Amino acid sequence: MSERTMPAVRDVIRVDEGSVSSQSALITAVIAIAALLVVGVSTGYTIFAVGGLIVGALFAVTIATVGAAGVLLPFVGGIGVLAVGAAAVGLPGYAVLSGASIGAWVAVAGSCVGFGLARFRVAAFGDGAVARAIGWLLRVGTVAGIYGLILFALLFDLSSLFEVTALGGLSELVIPTTDTGRILGFVVVSWLAVGGVWIVSVVLPPASVLPESKRSVYVAIVSRSVSTTGAVLGVGSILVALVVIISAETGLATGTVNETLGLVMDAAALRTSFVRVFLTAVVLSGVIILARSIGMDTLFGRVWWSVSAIVCATGLFVVTIVSAPTVAGAVVGAEHERVALIETIVSLIGAGTAGMALWVLALFSASAGLLVFPLLSETRLVPPATAGPRFVVFGLVVGVVSSVSAGVSSLVVLSVAVASVLVWDIGSFGVGVTADLGASPSHTGGEVVHAGASLVVGTLALAVTAIISWLLEDVTASADGTIVAVILAVGAAIVLSAVLRG
Repeated sequence: MSERTMPAVRDVIRVDEGSVSSQSALITAVIAIAALLVVGVSTGYTIFAVGGLIVGALFAVTIATVGAAGVLLPFVGGIGVLAVGAAAVGLPGYAVLSGASIGAWVAVAGSCVGFGLARFRVAAFGDGAVARAIGWLLRVGTVAGIYGLILFALLFDLSSLFEVTALGGLSELVIPTTDTGRILGFVVVSWLAVGGVWIVSVVLPPASVLPESKRSVYVAIVSRSVSTTGAVLGVGSILVALVVIISAETGLATGTVNETLGLVMDAAALRTSFVRVFLTAVVLSGVIILARSIGMDTLFGRVWWSVSAIVCATGLFVVTIVSAPTVAGAVVGAEHERVALIETIVSLIGAGTAGMALWVLALFSASAGLLVFPLLSETRLVPPATAGPRFVVFGLVVGVVSSVSAGVSSLVVLSVAVASVLVWDIGSFGVGVTADLGASPSHTGGEVVHAGASLVVGTLALAVTAIISWLLEDVTASADGTIVAVILAVGAAIVLSAVLRG
């Protein structure tokens, strides 16, 4: 991006409520990252701690970017939400599958710390940021679902439909077994295609939604499409049927007619295509009716609907069409208990349709997962004003639990616990400074003094608890020592908070 673009991006994703002043943010970040690294090193899962930290920070930035105006930034942010969100789930998932359950918790701790630190400056929580990200994902999922329905209509195995007793007679339209089915069925499927085009033309938005200069062209295109289809397919099929009937009854040019028009009439692929045109038209008509009932302003508003969502869904569609056969072949070729089910689904609806269905499921699942953020905000468990420090503290608390579970020394547990209190105290103080003086005040002496006092008191609290732990015969964070370490950490946190706030 250009030098002019970067400041604009920063302005777009900058948080309005809950920003931590620059000096306090820097000190808090140093303490939090140091504590997280202590957890990672002591438990032996440093890579998960660092990976989670990076993933959490990127997740916050991508969520904030989705709400930007235009096409490019929401597109980049939305793709980032999908990719980073997958990494946020995949990192602890990989740890669990590898038998490193503690590593999974360390990754979660890192993600929370990274997300919280990024929230010091980025509008990733509150301000409607998550709601915009959810809206974007739902729109992409909806468009992908529409593509999937169209693909379903184009690739659905019609023979399976004819196996249904109530619809068995329809097979005569596609694969005729009598002379009547051969001739009449061709005319019927041709007019089905004409009817599909006509249905779409009926449900299209009226010309009044367009600028006056384009209305006449719009009406002409719609009208000409219906009339041309009716003339070519509708009237043409009747003429072909008449020629075939006359030739068969009179014996005139029977060989020539059967080798030309007869081949056209008997082509199962052509008949199937006409049926698919009708099914696709029905799907499109339903989508158009739904879109008109929702309203164009809601669909294409700058906030709730973006061209970027359509671009993203189209990209997913293209990638799926290209890669689905290869992926489906690899999955079916693998040895697992679901092979028969997967093979049946692929043969019935096509690999591309199955792939689009998986994308829709993933997009809607991601949207549902993001609902936890608005829930935390609405219940005031994580108010937007202090969201950043709270997420960091929560991550460090998870780090404390991970350290205890790993059986590391009490000193490590206590150090991370005290660090979480320091992070909360300095971070929340920075929020107050921003509210009063702005994110970058000209005088930072007060922040430095406050942070220094917090560090001194925290160090003293840690020293006292370490001495107590030593007096208790070097208790470690296992068995009964776990209880002692937690009690000491909680006591230190309470004393420290009282001193700092008193």
